Amino acid sequence: MKLNLKKEDNVSILIFLTVVIIDQVSKFLVRSYLYLGQKIEIASLFSISHIENTGAAFGILKEQQLLLSLISIIVFLLVIYFYYIEKSKHIQLSLSVFAGGIFGNFIDRFFLSSVTDFLDFQFWPAFNIADAAITLSVIAIAYFVFIKKEE
Repeated sequence: MKLNLKKEDNVSILIFLTVVIIDQVSKFLVRSYLYLGQKIEIASLFSISHIENTGAAFGILKEQQLLLSLISIIVFLLVIYFYYIEKSKHIQLSLSVFAGGIFGNFIDRFFLSSVTDFLDFQFWPAFNIADAAITLSVIAIAYFVFIKKEE
C-alpha cells in the first residue's frame, strides 16, 4: 500500500499532532504538579485528580500493558488504513482525532506502563484528553455514518 499524501492530509496530520501534544502536555503537568492520588476540587462534581490506570477504559485488562499496547498498534494501523480508503473528509478528520487519542495513550503505556488520567467528574471514572478525543471521534464517526449519510 503506497501512501500518497495530499494537501488536505496536512490538516489531518495537524489535528493528529495537536491531540497528541495537548494530551501529553496535560498528562505531564498532572504528573509534575500533583502527587499520585492527589485531587484538586474545581467544582462540586469536578476535580483534577492524579490517577495512573494500568488498564483500558473503566480499568479493564489491568496490568496487561503488552496486550493493550499491541491492541493500540493494531487499531492505530487500521485507522490509518481506513483514513486512506475513506472518501468523506468529515470521517477522515474524525479518524485523525481518534488516531491522536490512541497514540497519546500508547505513549503512556509504552514509556510509563500506565495511562495518566486526571479529568474526574466523580460520577464517572477519571479520564484524559486522549480518552475524550477517542470518545468524541467515535460519536462523530457514528453521526456521519448513520445520521448524516454523505455521498
